[in-house]
Amino acid sequence: MAVRGEVGRLPEGAKAQSPEGFAAERLTHVQNRVDSLSVMLLLFAGVALFVSVLVIANTFSILFAQRLRDVALLRCIGATRRQVVRSVRREAAAVGVLASLTGTLVGVGLGYGLIALIDALAPTVPMGAAELPTLWLLGGFAVGLMVTMVASWLPTRRVVRVSPLAALRPD
Repeated sequence: MAVRGEVGRLPEGAKAQSPEGFAAERLTHVQNRVDSLSVMLLLFAGVALFVSVLVIANTFSILFAQRLRDVALLRCIGATRRQVVRSVRREAAAVGVLASLTGTLVGVGLGYGLIALIDALAPTVPMGAAELPTLWLLGGFAVGLMVTMVASWLPTRRVVRVSPLAALRPD
């Protein structure tokens, strides 16, 4: 039973909870303990990650195709496949670190800006102070770096297969 105000002594097996908590519990029970909004947001995040891998891989493929002759020249003057792979992967890691850092900072800035906007437009809406959850920020940074490294893997394999003689062929 939902009750407002002081409840007093509760019978055995009964529990007291706020009306909001009671409504949330009932809604979860009705939905078979499945939080539909969380599932939809996770699906959206998964699709966004997949699309970002495709876009980043395509970008690296284009960049490496433009630099194919340079890589072939490096191979001509004695660079091993391993050296070329390390060079390309270091470049991908640098891009991933810069992009992840930029994305994290922009996300934090947008979060603070959104809270300030809500406070300015609707001062009666109870908004708490913004917090910087370090673990979530580090997780977002790590996911961005990992996605970049995974997306650059296939184009990196293609670049390493270029023969040194490709640098000597005319365009």
